[in-house]
Amino acid sequence: MSIIKRTKQSREYAKSVQISVTFPSPDRRAAAQQLLADKAELEGLNKGAVASGILLNSLIPLSGEEREIFFACLPNGKEPVYPDNSGIDNALELAFTYASMASGSRYSADPIEYLRFATKRSWKYGTRIHGRIEESDPRVNLERDLRLLVESDPSAKDLLESLGEDRPKAYPFFNFIYENWKNLKGNRDALSFLVYLCAACESRKDSAEDRQELLEVCSIAEATRLAKKESIQFAGKKARISSMAKIPIANNSTLIVPGSWTLINANKAQEYPYAGVIEVRNSPDAPHVVFLSRKPVNEMTEADREEVFSRAALQAPILSSLRNMEVELEYNDDGGIANRDEYNNSPRIGYFSIRDSTMFSDANPAPYGAMIVRAGTEVKGTSE
Repeated sequence: MSIIKRTKQSREYAKSVQISVTFPSPDRRAAAQQLLADKAELEGLNKGAVASGILLNSLIPLSGEEREIFFACLPNGKEPVYPDNSGIDNALELAFTYASMASGSRYSADPIEYLRFATKRSWKYGTRIHGRIEESDPRVNLERDLRLLVESDPSAKDLLESLGEDRPKAYPFFNFIYENWKNLKGNRDALSFLVYLCAACESRKDSAEDRQELLEVCSIAEATRLAKKESIQFAGKKARISSMAKIPIANNSTLIVPGSWTLINANKAQEYPYAGVIEVRNSPDAPHVVFLSRKPVNEMTEADREEVFSRAALQAPILSSLRNMEVELEYNDDGGIANRDEYNNSPRIGYFSIRDSTMFSDANPAPYGAMIVRAGTEVKGTSE
């Protein structure tokens, strides 16, 4: 995947390739064969697929976009000029493509590690931008993006003159972006420029050391991306927890519910040890209405529910309209349900218990974080 519609020259690959593996002893070979057979049986795959997966996962311990980026460097292309200039430059092209596509997203990763690597690499090998080609020349868009960057930073004007040369060195272009990354970070034009710059670089035959360095860069980028995602998710969870309302109820217990939920009969909270919530099926815009009770919700009578509903409808009038829209079951002469679809799709008001915190855990969180913390107990988990 790239913002460039690269049409690679065809290469012939075998449908499958066998690799011989030597074990230190027959016992070790037999053990490996048995474990592969076990794993294949459990996963519903053949042993070859299991073995190749284990091998690749061991050699490329990456996931997500970083795994795809590293795979893009393999194998080396036969020609140094676009569109067959694969190898590490192709992998970097994909890395900056991902960054360009994710720009503006709260989970977008900073491609600084790839930029540092590309800049260092272009200096180390004296990488050049290939001469102009007749079709699908990435230098066309490279020049376009550079002109956009010059509009915001005139100091890049000299690079425009260099780009007019036949085979200019790539290092000054990479280094300009790297030196100005503080201002260009997240700039779509800069990221697009890097994509086309990598595509326009003359590739070389990468060494094992080059690929190992790329693998390390991908590992750092993956760790940084996942750490940012976890940090954002933790901040979101913390914000949700801070927005929860805590209401003291009978017996020194505490009712915890989302602050956006509506609470009725709160004036008698100290008298009521139980709580429930009114929810409406098939009506995502209906409010959640919390009510307090002297008895468990599952022991409430129809009269109790009607009293609660009357109070709830005063604070959330939409509930009355939704109840009028409820469809009751109708039956055919043979006893079958005549209006199943209408019944299933209509609003349905329900009364649900808000349970004690001791019934939840991190693996089994409380719905919406709503719970009752009884005196002397601890909250073992909160909802996402």
